[in-house]
Amino acid sequence: MHWGNHNHLRITRILKSLCLLGLKKYTQSLFKCLTEIYNLEI
Repeated sequence: MHWGNHNHLRITRILKSLCLLGLKKYTQSLFKCLTEIYNLEI
């Protein structure tokens, strides 16, 4: 994923929204999952 592209911005907004809604556990789980997927594609 390239920083600043449309999908990165969308995912960033989702993660921020989850945090603002008090869903930190879900934020961390989603971020971990996305990081693992990203690392598989490198």
